[in-house]
Amino acid sequence: MKSAENLLRVSKDSVIILTMAGTGTSTHTPTGGNDTIAWSKWLVENNVPKKQADAHAQLISKAVGQSAASKEDLKITKTELSNDIQLVKADLMSEIQKSKTELLFWMLGMFLGLAGLMVALIKFL
Repeated sequence: MKSAENLLRVSKDSVIILTMAGTGTSTHTPTGGNDTIAWSKWLVENNVPKKQADAHAQLISKAVGQSAASKEDLKITKTELSNDIQLVKADLMSEIQKSKTELLFWMLGMFLGLAGLMVALIKFL
C-alpha cells in the first residue's frame, strides 16, 4: 500500500484510515486520548509509514488539544450552569409569586364590585 493512497479523516474521537483503492477501513481508536506516541503507533499498525504516522499524530494531537475541553473545564462549566439555573429558578419563583398576588387583587376587586352591584340591585328593586 502506497502512502499516497491513504486518506486520514478525524471524526470526533476516532481516526479512520481509508484507502483510495477501497481495500478496507479501520475505525478502531487508539487508547491514550491525546497521546502522540499512541496515535503514531496505532497509525503504523494500520499500515501508515512511520514518518507519515508521526506527522499525522502530531497534527491530531494539536487539533485535539486545541479543541477538546479538559475535565476541569467541564467542572467549571457545570458549576457556572448550575449557578445560572439557580438564579433563573429564583427569578421565576419571584415572578410567579408576584403574579399570584396580582391575581388575588384582581379577584378581590371583582368580588367587591359584584357585591356592590348586588347591593345596588337589591336597593333598586
